[in-house]
Amino acid sequence: MTIKSCSRCKGTGVDPELENNQVCKKCSGLKNLDWIANITGIEFSREEKALIYVIKMLNDLSTMGIMSGDCLKLGENAENIIKNFEPSKKEIEEAVSELKQQGFIG
Repeated sequence: MTIKSCSRCKGTGVDPELENNQVCKKCSGLKNLDWIANITGIEFSREEKALIYVIKMLNDLSTMGIMSGDCLKLGENAENIIKNFEPSKKEIEEAVSELKQQGFIG
């Protein structure tokens, strides 16, 4: 599949229509997209959103001192990806299981 620069940000990863160098809403800062994503934009699956949600939740717990350990780094656009996203209990359990299986959490 052919990969080209994002048609919105022209491969900069920064949205030209937003102030303060905000991440491009079409490519989520990836800069390059395949031809389908260049037409439709990036769409994350519910599973991917659930992983981001759980990682953010774990990072928040660590920041508050409720949990110890290293945080997994999320990009600055992560909050936009999960804005208004409410995972089901099953999606959260699957995301936690995936993170455990990959060795990111114990």
